[in-house]
Amino acid sequence: EKMQLGGVGKEGKVDPEMLRFKQRTQKYKEQCLRYCFSPTARPLLLHSSFLPPNPPAPCSLCGAPRHFEFQVMPQLLFFLKAEDDGRGGAEKELELEFGTVLVYSCSATCTPPESLPSAYVEEVVAVQRPVA
Repeated sequence: EKMQLGGVGKEGKVDPEMLRFKQRTQKYKEQCLRYCFSPTARPLLLHSSFLPPNPPAPCSLCGAPRHFEFQVMPQLLFFLKAEDDGRGGAEKELELEFGTVLVYSCSATCTPPESLPSAYVEEVVAVQRPVA
């Protein structure tokens, strides 16, 4: 069954992260975003050769630790098709490639003080490349 799910890495060995990713995404094949803001949340990784920052840098405003909040799944690329201008009728090749994008946010969900020019708080993003 492991071979059917495609959990085999480049060296021909079963990659536990890839296997976990395949098993989970088989249930929700069209899922483009995974949201889970919890101190124990763990992202789905495409392979073991990339490990996200653990722990990621603390919040730059309040110093609280950051938690994994959500990830952009590679399935999104299927739905992001660039349309031609209508004259040619063919789809353009989308030049975007990623394995998964992981977003870590402040565990205290702090908000910037009114003295700052922006209402946004900086997050930590880690991009996992696809398996080559």
